[in-house]
Amino acid sequence: MNILLCGDSFVSDWSVKYKDQSGWCKWLAKDHNVVNLAQAGVGEYKIMKQVLSADLDKFDAIIISHGSPNRVYSTVHPIHENDPLHKDADLIYADIKEHAETNFDAETGVRYYERYFDFDHYRDISNLCCMEILNHLGPYTHLNQFHIENFANQHKYDFLPSSYNINELLTKHYGTFCHMDQEGNQKLYKIITNWIESIKE
Repeated sequence: MNILLCGDSFVSDWSVKYKDQSGWCKWLAKDHNVVNLAQAGVGEYKIMKQVLSADLDKFDAIIISHGSPNRVYSTVHPIHENDPLHKDADLIYADIKEHAETNFDAETGVRYYERYFDFDHYRDISNLCCMEILNHLGPYTHLNQFHIENFANQHKYDFLPSSYNINELLTKHYGTFCHMDQEGNQKLYKIITNWIESIKE
């Protein structure tokens, strides 16, 4: 099966930085023809651009991990610009706060978050990007969709046709590949492979 992966760090290829690690995305690529466009640390706008850039006629299925509305779009990351995994990341408060004392651009970002960031605005922008993704996928009726979200109480894309909330899996199995340990990756891999088997029927 030809499968397209889009999204953030929950579906990105962490082996670009951690050569000795593997996880559910790499295992899936051993079973199927997988193209992975996901980028660690990106928000919904960049995820939308991933989907729009792909020739969807070439795929049987698409798996999308949707981004956090807490991320602020950035063309160049002040901390991770040269990091092979997070070089395309958008800003998020906890990350840049950690580096604010030693990095002027990070400090500027922190001031923006603390004075001007409005969650409702960024949530609405994320929702609009997500709806554009669904609108773009609409005509490709052959393309099976699997959507991944990570939400607790803050934000949820209620209008997705169907989705899997990864939050509980992350809480129980937090680790160093796709943010999960080996068991967490195995469980998500099982969920994904079961879904693939169901759409083959």
